Amino acid sequence: MKMTFIFVFSLLAGGGMLFANFFRERFEKALPVFVLALVTLLYLFGIFGVLSAGVVVSFIFSVGGLILSAFLIVIKKHRLDTIKRIFTPGFLAFFLLLSLLFILNWSKNFVEWDDFSHWGIMIKETFRLDKL
Repeated sequence: MKMTFIFVFSLLAGGGMLFANFFRERFEKALPVFVLALVTLLYLFGIFGVLSAGVVVSFIFSVGGLILSAFLIVIKKHRLDTIKRIFTPGFLAFFLLLSLLFILNWSKNFVEWDDFSHWGIMIKETFRLDKL
């Protein structure tokens, strides 16, 4: 479960950092745009039957965002601007809310039927079949 948290956090934070640096916006403005782009990208890859390739592409974008942000922080010319753009109160709120969601959903399973349990199984099947 800890690795899942690290993976989800690095995926979303890295993509948010990539969009924040690319569009020169604060993290809290760039993260929703990245999430919408990520959903669209995965949907398109799923339609063409290569969903796993879409996951790899999204992970490459996120790792690229983390590397780009680290690179810009190391360069003295852009250090302060990058730090102000990424490490904002919105970044802290994102981290705390994501942590809270993982703590609340720790070791939860799809056990009983309700209106939403169907979708958990369908997401697993979509990923297993590698298409929508």
